[in-house]
Amino acid sequence: MAIGRLRVLNASGPAEMSLLELIRRMRLMEDVGLDVEYLHAPDGQKGLQLILDDKVDVALQIGFGPVLAAIERGERLKMIAGANLRAVHCVFTSDRNVTRVADLAGRSIGIGSSGALTHQLMTAILMKSGVDPRNVTFVNIGNSEAVFRAVVERRVDAGLGEVDNVHQQSQFGIRALADGDLWDQLPQFPNQGSYATQQAIEEKRELIVAALLASARLFRFICSPGSWETFSAARAAALPDADPGEAKAQWEFYQQRQPYALDLMLDEARLTYMQEVNIAMGAQSRILPYGEIADMSLAREAIRRLDGAS
Repeated sequence: MAIGRLRVLNASGPAEMSLLELIRRMRLMEDVGLDVEYLHAPDGQKGLQLILDDKVDVALQIGFGPVLAAIERGERLKMIAGANLRAVHCVFTSDRNVTRVADLAGRSIGIGSSGALTHQLMTAILMKSGVDPRNVTFVNIGNSEAVFRAVVERRVDAGLGEVDNVHQQSQFGIRALADGDLWDQLPQFPNQGSYATQQAIEEKRELIVAALLASARLFRFICSPGSWETFSAARAAALPDADPGEAKAQWEFYQQRQPYALDLMLDEARLTYMQEVNIAMGAQSRILPYGEIADMSLAREAIRRLDGAS
């Protein structure tokens, strides 16, 4: 068993904060001998900078499009596992004249940092709907939670919320676009992954494998039908002011869509698709080979240990 301290980066949205509380309550990291310090980033671009600045050792659950662009620039980084492999976002608007993504041409759209997950998702769905991303006005708001608030407050014409916001449409006087459910519209888009620097992989491999094992246990638990009571209690503790309906919507999404990488794998097709989106955004100039951007050996070892122990 690995025993040591590891600095872990995750996204900072409601889903991630809920799952972090669940990890703590289930003592998943302690069970594999880890003393974990958590840091959070509002988007993948800021998360990448924390990794490059050696503020954290490994990113476990966060958008990673900027990582692929950084690898092309020469940064020694590797994708090491999949996390949430299905988009959990939906496009919302308060504009009665906007009913489909194609209607967003000429409108303002809330996103996070340029190149971050919300920017990539909106670019991908605009392209699929025949809208040139250059024909919209992107407004840097923050993560999807902040973007959703900006839509509700009419500060932008449209933007992303997450699956737990869908039931709040009438409450806030907004609408989900008819083709705005990205979990169905963008099935190849990997929402989150895990990555680390090559140096961290070499120097802290055993600790990272242990953390991935704990992640796999989390993913399998949260996608199982017996997880509701434990999950709802953890989410209520993590987000005491949140609408309880959000918890139910989030959990039901996990059950119905099974979005997490239960085997921790992040395959070549998904990484190629992500790079195609990066190229369309101007963040990358070419498709990098799978072996240049990914090392799934740590994930395979984590699953081998988990299933062997089972």
